[in-house]
Amino acid sequence: MDSTEQFFKTFVSMSFHSYDELKQRVSEFERLTGLCYKMRRSNKFDRRYSAHERELLQYKALTFACKNYLRRENPCKSILDVRAVGDLLTVTRICMIHNHEVEEKNTIEDSYHECSSETDTTHIFSQIFTSLKFQSFEELQARLKEFQDVTGALYVIRNSNRFPENSPYRLNLKYRTLRYACYHFGKYESGASIRLNQKTSKLECT
Repeated sequence: MDSTEQFFKTFVSMSFHSYDELKQRVSEFERLTGLCYKMRRSNKFDRRYSAHERELLQYKALTFACKNYLRRENPCKSILDVRAVGDLLTVTRICMIHNHEVEEKNTIEDSYHECSSETDTTHIFSQIFTSLKFQSFEELQARLKEFQDVTGALYVIRNSNRFPENSPYRLNLKYRTLRYACYHFGKYESGASIRLNQKTSKLECT
């Protein structure tokens, strides 16, 4: 399914004065097509930046992805990349080629109301992490890898406290405490995407 034509009809302008304005346009596109996009990656302006950037633009960069990117098999690669350029949020890259049709069980209005751009993977986490206790660090890592493969997210260890060398737990458990944080890399391999900015970026999930 190719929704490129409808995208350009809806997105007459590729630049927006605020995140809310961009969100309204994405919602309109979803309503017209019956598709659903969720925020997959984002990098927010923090307190070091101006009030205009923090309150109106909100994001330095963000990526919307078709909700079917979460599918375990044959995930959809349709995306919409946006970044802050000057005082505007500007669409820099799109891929509107979907490897599926709009789900027939939902009408366009049903899809529109059910769709949310914020990605919540809590239900997937609960399905994969049926137990929150593990016999070894390797067992924990294997379960985390399964979660990453399903969601497309990437988690790295940010803070950790290892057991001392003489501890009997060091061999299997390795860590007394550790914290994983989501960290995404904004890289895609779809040849059907349209770039407006050739520079690549590394985006951190907030």
